[in-house]
Amino acid sequence: MIGIMATGILVRSIAKKIKNKAIDPAILAMDDNGKFTISLLSGHLGRANELTLKISKLINSEPVITTATDTNNKIGIDSLSNKYYWEIINKNEILEFNKAILDEKNIKIFLNNNENSNVRYIRDLKDFLTNKNKNTVEIIDLKDNEMSIKNIDNIFISSTITNSVYNSNTKSNQDEYNNMSKCNYFDIFANFNNHYLFFKQKN
Repeated sequence: MIGIMATGILVRSIAKKIKNKAIDPAILAMDDNGKFTISLLSGHLGRANELTLKISKLINSEPVITTATDTNNKIGIDSLSNKYYWEIINKNEILEFNKAILDEKNIKIFLNNNENSNVRYIRDLKDFLTNKNKNTVEIIDLKDNEMSIKNIDNIFISSTITNSVYNSNTKSNQDEYNNMSKCNYFDIFANFNNHYLFFKQKN
């Protein structure tokens, strides 16, 4: 959605419809002279930031993006998942991972070793991250390590998911837990300290 109006008017008009970052759509604001294109809502998951840059280039306006990872020339974990078509299973952990990226903590992303995994973009992924400012995200190809996510203790994964999702008792988090419980395995997962983020590769 693009609102050509004052941001205050746009915010008031959509306020009652906003639910949470996992499902909210991309919302952009633009002044009536086309001087500024503003990424207002769902900058990463909804691709509002990406759309803002594209529109700004087309109409020669000034893009306004305020998400912390972008303003610090870092890649948000949700932006990374969008770029490589990873579905984030436990979205409630996104904020913790993006904070860790800003704090330059070491984050490991493990790619799966099962025969159906698409690992053709690993080199592109590593090159992409290399170009980011003070990147601390490490990509580990499980094929190289003769490992597989399927070999990880299922009890460990289940307890990790449960603790992660039930940090709050919101219905959306409970729905995420139910969705994760149906998954036989995860194609990709990320880890730092005691935090885990699980992904499935979209077809």
